Amino acid sequence: MFLCVVFLSATLFARQNNNPKKTTLEYRMGLNTHYVPLDIQKQDSILDDYIANGYGALATNVNWTDDYLKDESKIQSMFRFVKSAKSKGMKVWLYDENWYPSGMAGTYILNEHPEWECEGIFFKCTHLKEEGELYFSNLPGNIISIKAIPIINGDTLITQARDISLELKSPSRSWIVPKGEWLVAEISTSNLRDGFQAGTLRGDRKMKYPSLLMPEVCSRFIELTHKRYADVLGEKLSTLFYSTFTDEPSAMALPYQNLGFGVYPWKANVSLEYAKRVNRELVDDLLWILLDKGKRGQESRITYFQIISDLISVNYFKQIQDYCHAQGFLSGGHLLLEEDLMAHPVLYGDIMACYRFMDIPGIDVLTGMPEFTNRYLYSARMAASAAELEGRTMVMSEICPITDAQFHNGKEAPTNQVIGTINRQIIGGVSLFNNYLRLEHEDCQGRKAVNSYVSRVVKSLSKGVRKSRIAVYYPIETIWSTYLPTSSGLTNWDKVSGGCQATREHINSFENISNILYENQIEFNYIDAKGIDDAKIKNEKLCFDRLAWDVLILPNVSTIPEKILKKIGEFVKSGGKVIFLDTLPQNSLHEFPSTTIPSMLNEMKNSKGYYYFSSFDTNGISDLLSKLKIQDFSIDNKEGILLTHKVNGKNNILFICNDKSECKRIHLNINKTSKVELYNPYTDISTILEPSFDLELKAYEGLILKYKTNY
Repeated sequence: MFLCVVFLSATLFARQNNNPKKTTLEYRMGLNTHYVPLDIQKQDSILDDYIANGYGALATNVNWTDDYLKDESKIQSMFRFVKSAKSKGMKVWLYDENWYPSGMAGTYILNEHPEWECEGIFFKCTHLKEEGELYFSNLPGNIISIKAIPIINGDTLITQARDISLELKSPSRSWIVPKGEWLVAEISTSNLRDGFQAGTLRGDRKMKYPSLLMPEVCSRFIELTHKRYADVLGEKLSTLFYSTFTDEPSAMALPYQNLGFGVYPWKANVSLEYAKRVNRELVDDLLWILLDKGKRGQESRITYFQIISDLISVNYFKQIQDYCHAQGFLSGGHLLLEEDLMAHPVLYGDIMACYRFMDIPGIDVLTGMPEFTNRYLYSARMAASAAELEGRTMVMSEICPITDAQFHNGKEAPTNQVIGTINRQIIGGVSLFNNYLRLEHEDCQGRKAVNSYVSRVVKSLSKGVRKSRIAVYYPIETIWSTYLPTSSGLTNWDKVSGGCQATREHINSFENISNILYENQIEFNYIDAKGIDDAKIKNEKLCFDRLAWDVLILPNVSTIPEKILKKIGEFVKSGGKVIFLDTLPQNSLHEFPSTTIPSMLNEMKNSKGYYYFSSFDTNGISDLLSKLKIQDFSIDNKEGILLTHKVNGKNNILFICNDKSECKRIHLNINKTSKVELYNPYTDISTILEPSFDLELKAYEGLILKYKTNY
């Protein structure tokens, strides 16, 4: 591969524009602005500087002082800042928290109701093969049970578990281990603070966090924050604000450091709901949740995480969305550790269910360096898919380059890398940016050029719908069923280490197929069970709104609702195509294994649209996708190329990017069209090309291709 000069600076791109068009602030990136001066001239100076540097939006809040939201004059001063921003054409987001994560109202909620603090169930299991004395390093909080389970001939006999809490010797609280092989299971409940995000230092303090599983928490949060703003304003918040900005709300049950035990999110209402759904007390099923890989364990875990999903999605995200709609504006923001599916059960139950109750779901990106952002391709596409399955189009990203300084002498990543990172997010589905990124390597003109570039790309893509003929199943039910509460923590800001290995294998399959699709420039959506249930089967496709899929891929899905697999069977029978990877579904949500799923699969096997890879075969899967002719274009020398494809009627828009730090020459051939418009969003210049052409892409460069399909 030949090399060329590294990406020219954004400043130079701005000066090359020979055909300038009138610019607007629409589609431009925003800046998060948490402290607003009370002085009017200083406020206007900030806004003038933002606009001069090409920014078109901001997220803001009342200053985080000891009288947060109590001093009406400070709220009015913030409103004056917002009104001035709006008068200049900027979109303003209402950042809804004093520090983060959202849901605390600073410290107000837990000061009023300390009993609302978030809690979890803690699990620890010790395997013993010899007689001796076991010394307990007690789990945090209140011990629910300490039980010894015999293992005989390799079988863990949960039904023969015995309570040993009264056998413990004081003061060391040790247990004399009898002859035989044993598992000793300790289970407790405690707050989620030390070792969790709630226990991290934010600003100059650590703050406790309330349980978002409780409806009372969000109701009070809205009263103290959103409603307080509305009361002082005296009119609907939509007169000032475009959307709320919720920041990393979660059920909190993922340790930031490996604490040596497993955790599930919990509050007393979880136990009540569990008993209602299964007619058993949760405490009676905890050993099965911890240890059993069979029917009772899998069913209990599925029920448990379905409850977590139902409670947090409705009690937090839907409550905020409902209030925002009553106020005439949108709900938005981003979540926590959305990049790794291993975090989804314990933070959200089902992240797509939570995203569905957000008008503008989002992600956060903690670097400007492309080499560290592969997982953000998953999270951006997850948020975008949830939005598209609700008939929406907008997805937000918050770029906060906190990891860059250690690699770049205390600074952000260079501009060319930042643009590569932005390109990746747009490819994933991001359309709006609220940043802590300051583009500090650029002068005013250079920052304006980068903002102009982003706005032109996003605007070009905004009127189309994703031309995705492939849907990849979000295997949350399989993850629930396998998610044993074993110890885990964070490897870095976007990846969970430890946890249940079986769960990780299912997640690996999901990530591997995502990588294959991105690497082959194939558009796709993630789709959940609700998405399949909502879809209609038409003309050999699964159709929802303007989306239509020829192919459905199930990556290592072992558990699936029966009605969903039945719908998939109808899709295949109609002429659609389904690809199973690594395993075939075996379990429904209530049968392990299912008695009806095998017959459904046998019917599918007789259809020509059925494909099964019993082990993950990258080359074989890529060859199959090529034979299925999913794309209406071809690319030679495509390694390192990322692409997103939107369509509006016969109008096609491709955003194509070089994802590498060196120049790349490729050849494109676009079928069923007579000409192609090549649009350079850096220079705002277009060129007309034949449908078969060579294209040279500079390092991290992104270009727009527009064409009409002739059919």
